[in-house]
Amino acid sequence: YRRNSSVKYSSMKAFLFLSRGMAAIFDFTVGILVVAVVAHFLSVEPLWWWYVLGSFLAVLPDMDLMPMILTGRNVAFNHHETIMHRPVVIIPIATATAALLGGTFFALVALICVTWHYLHDMREFGGGGIAWAWPYSRLYLSFLGNEQPEDAKMNFETENYLEWLNPTPLSVREFILATILLIVSSQLIFGSIWIGIGVGACLWLGAGAVWGAWSLFRSR
Repeated sequence: YRRNSSVKYSSMKAFLFLSRGMAAIFDFTVGILVVAVVAHFLSVEPLWWWYVLGSFLAVLPDMDLMPMILTGRNVAFNHHETIMHRPVVIIPIATATAALLGGTFFALVALICVTWHYLHDMREFGGGGIAWAWPYSRLYLSFLGNEQPEDAKMNFETENYLEWLNPTPLSVREFILATILLIVSSQLIFGSIWIGIGVGACLWLGAGAVWGAWSLFRSR
């Protein structure tokens, strides 16, 4: 019994880790595209690690989830209430730091990527909401209707966990968009769409494998 419980707990930790990675795929691809587009307009030849940095900046606010991800604990809490999800704080800090360390190119990439993350977290994109006017207001501002944090869809278990381990409208939509961005980025970076198509195909194969494994795990 103890062995079975231990295996189930380890499996749940693995699925938790995978779900967070799947939730970040679209942001990762946005970061890659931002670097490619900014490099194109500034006539800069980016190094490979710049794309990695762009992907990281696009998920920077979600670093407040790292303790949960690393420990594998599925704790229901609203991480959009942490300082990492306060745009008025993180956008200026990220942009200024990038400007000091890397100049105009990295400042633009940081500004666009981090701002994108907060836009992506709004209800319009299926997110739980962002308090754009904090510290003056805790309301999650949205064209769909403002919400109090307590009323927002930000329970970690229901929003950030199960929706990514199943082919839901949200997860399928974001994988489609991620695939499109990979193809566009591939054309900008390599002058060919085929690498993007190949990576996109691997993305769908991986997602299908996770969805199938989760379904099998839940049925046991």
